[in-house]
Amino acid sequence: MRIENRIFGAVLCAALFAGCTGYEGSTEQDGVSFHISGSGKKAFVSECAWDASGDETRIVIPEQIDRAAVTSLGGFFGTGVPAPFCVRGKEGTYEFADNPYRSEYGAPLVFEEVPVTVVIPDTVTEITSTAGSGYYGSRNENGEIVFRTPAVRFECGEGNPAFTAVNGRLMEKDSLQEAEAAENLFRDAEEHPMTLRDRLLTRCLNDRGEEKEVYDFFAEFGHVYVHINSYMEGSEYMFTALDLIPLEEGILARTDIDTFDAEVRQFSDFAMAGQYTQPESPYCRIIAGERTIQIILLDENRNPITDSGIELERDMRQPSQFAVSMEDLERVNDGSRLAYPFGYYWENAITHVLEGDGVRVRIYRDGTVTIEQDAENTTVVYRGLTMTGFGMDDNDLRYAVKKLGGTAEPHIGRVTMEVKEDTVTFTACDGYESGPLIPEGKKELVCRIS
Repeated sequence: MRIENRIFGAVLCAALFAGCTGYEGSTEQDGVSFHISGSGKKAFVSECAWDASGDETRIVIPEQIDRAAVTSLGGFFGTGVPAPFCVRGKEGTYEFADNPYRSEYGAPLVFEEVPVTVVIPDTVTEITSTAGSGYYGSRNENGEIVFRTPAVRFECGEGNPAFTAVNGRLMEKDSLQEAEAAENLFRDAEEHPMTLRDRLLTRCLNDRGEEKEVYDFFAEFGHVYVHINSYMEGSEYMFTALDLIPLEEGILARTDIDTFDAEVRQFSDFAMAGQYTQPESPYCRIIAGERTIQIILLDENRNPITDSGIELERDMRQPSQFAVSMEDLERVNDGSRLAYPFGYYWENAITHVLEGDGVRVRIYRDGTVTIEQDAENTTVVYRGLTMTGFGMDDNDLRYAVKKLGGTAEPHIGRVTMEVKEDTVTFTACDGYESGPLIPEGKKELVCRIS
């Protein structure tokens, strides 16, 4: 082999293994990120920031950026790092970035597809790579979490030599075939079938004229709890609660039905210190429709009792009576650090039941916590939100929970949390008094991860 060929081959291999793409510079304009070649003559588009709102959006790609012609959507940056074209949620405009299972959030979820139109100039003649956009969620005042995904559509001028847009799809101009790399950007919102448990995360109103009843439904630990708040004009509130135990195990996880039968246990924290009282009937049937919840009382043989049914209209305009507000949480955040839901840090603890001494704890990805406490002939349920200090090594946990059927004032606590392979240990901080998480007279609660 000639020396010149060996030298050429070595240079070629070095260039290939170096993986240099020639795109070394980066810049941003109006929320659109660009990577610019070393010569300064060409550029490609990578991420486009989107405000994650429900409003239709237009993103216009310029022909030039810093005197470099914008020629491609997506590419490779530096030593070959992929930088695909995509539409991403703008930081600070959403609370949750995920494509979640409903049960991880413990709140009614709504999914929306929002049109986002990308206008490309005649200089863009390549699509090197693209990436899906995902879902971006924010919690409404009524407790719902709305997850939005951008449905990307394209526009381009007649003068573009490579592409044309047909009904929002980017097509190769010569073949009128969809540009291969653009296929996963043109998509509809995914189907998210609702489980029976999902259907029961709701608030209903029973308007009886002068007297009104507000029903808050939620399901935890295989049970369905119903908080009932009765009131009249100018009178005090009356709190009662139901503990409904489905007769068919696992039925709340099904997506193909909207009805179940349950054993009824009834108690009133307000009047009876949490003790169970004799229910009107031993069983009931719940029908969870799209706009209503029906409760039908059943006799000992599970036959409907005549004229016992009640149909409740769903009413998500008001937050749940047992929901804990961010203002409540701010009372336990000393302001010395940023605070985030700790579910993001402890992946092996979320969506599992933590079982301790007479206590069961469930943590959700959005920072919601539910505590179920056993007492003699009593099941007491607390539900609320948690927050922790910023940092992987900071185990400081602050939480606020409200008691089902109890007072509207939340219980606020501060503990440290240590997560091991199969256990989670909560330890009381200085000044912590007995509460639903750590049993009275103790300083810590050790829970098994189910």
